Amino acid sequence: MEQLSVAPGDARKGWGRALVEAAKIQAQKRGYHRISLRTYADVPWNAPFYASAGFVEEEPATQFHRSLVGIEGELGLDRYGRRVQMVAHVEAPGCICRAVASGIRASERGRMGWIQHEQ
Repeated sequence: MEQLSVAPGDARKGWGRALVEAAKIQAQKRGYHRISLRTYADVPWNAPFYASAGFVEEEPATQFHRSLVGIEGELGLDRYGRRVQMVAHVEAPGCICRAVASGIRASERGRMGWIQHEQ
């Protein structure tokens, strides 16, 4: 998953969690078993938020993920804090995320953006 943002005026209303759960559902529908992201470890609305949404930290194991670490280094992102990779498994049938995403109206689903998932 790349770049999930919620407008400041809509913060703390459940939009971020709904977007994460909708991304999980889309990954599952497309046959993926995992969804991964890279984020800051110590920013409360980053890694701690994703942990509360079922993501866990893992070491970059694929060439793609190792290349992301290199790009982040080249961009100097680590000067803002420790970066981590996180992953959530989405293969479980009947994932609780279905209930969350079903409450999102079609016009609001267009607010979701995601790019890369793993199979």
